[in-house]
Amino acid sequence: MPVNVDEKSDQPLYQRQQYAKSLLGRRYWDYRNRAAISLLDENDRTIVDLGCGEGIALEMAVRTFPKADVFGVDFLEENIRICAEHGLRAVRGDLYDLDLPDESVDAALLQEVIEHLHEPARAVSEIHRILRPGGKLVVVFPNDRTWKFVWRMMLRFREANYDYGHLRQWTPRAVRELLIERGFDVFHSRPTPLPIWPFALDAVVAGRKRA
Repeated sequence: MPVNVDEKSDQPLYQRQQYAKSLLGRRYWDYRNRAAISLLDENDRTIVDLGCGEGIALEMAVRTFPKADVFGVDFLEENIRICAEHGLRAVRGDLYDLDLPDESVDAALLQEVIEHLHEPARAVSEIHRILRPGGKLVVVFPNDRTWKFVWRMMLRFREANYDYGHLRQWTPRAVRELLIERGFDVFHSRPTPLPIWPFALDAVVAGRKRA
């Protein structure tokens, strides 16, 4: 599905097309996904990728934890279909009203989603509900300004000028504060690949649900 479903361009950007476009881009995408998934471990028996999109990170999580119950949730039927075409289990769902029981999940991934949300606090509270005490939430989000600079340096003007549908530019501090406010203890916060946020491409922030 296009990275922004509201984008009216005749040539929308699809995640898997972007992933396959260049070796350098693919290597960074994998690096960023590993940075998030590395915060999970073998004790996480039920893992959900919320807003899984076309399933690129979900695919890595399934390979990394073959004994765990790993599945995706996405609002768009086309993304569910694309995941199924790649042998991935994903179900349609609403991030504000997940069809999952209380305290039924060990770990949740929220990758490149929070910047699209009209009600991020409500979504984080809903994730808190489905996580077991001590359960992990891993949030990944982009630094739009740095990405635009990189795209222009690479002469990728289509990507640099594309409307990705981001409603807010988050910072690591703002995400940490949101998680703490909604009942999480933050145990990881790191920009990537550079450790200084103004120069980073993305950030990974993770918290554990308070018991």
